[in-house]
Amino acid sequence: MVESDQFKEIVSYLSKNRESRVEALNIILSFSTTVENRQNWTNTDVIKELLRTVGDFIGDEKITSTAF
Repeated sequence: MVESDQFKEIVSYLSKNRESRVEALNIILSFSTTVENRQNWTNTDVIKELLRTVGDFIGDEKITSTAF
């Protein structure tokens, strides 16, 4: 099982380079498929960082489509 600190670390990669950002979005997506899995993100800033990512990279279709 992924620990809380690891979820926070994954969120931190949203502010890195494009490749890291895409990979972090894919991990977040894969760990968000059920309500139980989504609860793992509650102690992180994932929503704030996803909104910031979408706002900052609105012209990057791969980023924005993965984030939504």
